[in-house]
Amino acid sequence: SFATAAALATLQKAQRVWDYSLANVEPLATLTRVEHVPLGWSTAWQPHSELLRLIKEKDIPILFYGTLTPRRKRTLHMLRSNDLPIFHANAQTDGTFAPALDALILSA
Repeated sequence: SFATAAALATLQKAQRVWDYSLANVEPLATLTRVEHVPLGWSTAWQPHSELLRLIKEKDIPILFYGTLTPRRKRTLHMLRSNDLPIFHANAQTDGTFAPALDALILSA
């Protein structure tokens, strides 16, 4: 659970929290102002040139970690088809977890 004492203290200080999960909105609303922001993709979004430059300078330009569901697979495919380099790490399929995942996050 994300609800550690440190996380809750941080959330209480926030001016606003966005959460993708409707299940989290009600409990978070007792701490701070919270808005439901569903996961999704907009075909209108295009990365600007400065973002593309920053992405290309990183060792791991874009890191996605988590289970590769069919929906996520389609989203990653869409991003890759727009020439955005994405590294996918997953504990279930390639054992990336704990220190190995921490190292990837630091490189991204």
